[in-house]
Amino acid sequence: MMIFGDKTLALLDLWSLEHFFTGCNSALLVGYFVKKYFKTHDEKILFRIQLLSLLAIELYWECLEYYLEDGASYDRVTYWFQGVEYIGNRLITDPIITVFGLVIIKNFPRIIWFSVPFSIAWLYIHLFVFDNCMGLQNLIFGKL
Repeated sequence: MMIFGDKTLALLDLWSLEHFFTGCNSALLVGYFVKKYFKTHDEKILFRIQLLSLLAIELYWECLEYYLEDGASYDRVTYWFQGVEYIGNRLITDPIITVFGLVIIKNFPRIIWFSVPFSIAWLYIHLFVFDNCMGLQNLIFGKL
């Protein structure tokens, strides 16, 4: 196990940035629905519901991502994912980093002006410029 490196071997990879900014971006959307459907004005309760909702969405994504990496979809999709993500990354660091994005956006809401364009550019680059999800990391750091 490594701290930073290839997603199949390490706790952190370059996609950890996207998990952080997705936590920031999703926090606003999840927060909107939590405030709309949970009729309480206690900010602590609303924050806890928002945190648990975001964590549930993150873990659902990780479950879906596992099946896509493992070949439950088209070969092209499986190739794009470049192997099965390390379990520590999937179940520990990715959810923690996503929740960290929620906490940061709650305290510094102006980060949203950076996080949304970053996420859009990140996904565009990885879907249309590189042929797999580790292309940018391999370009910057070489094959770790």
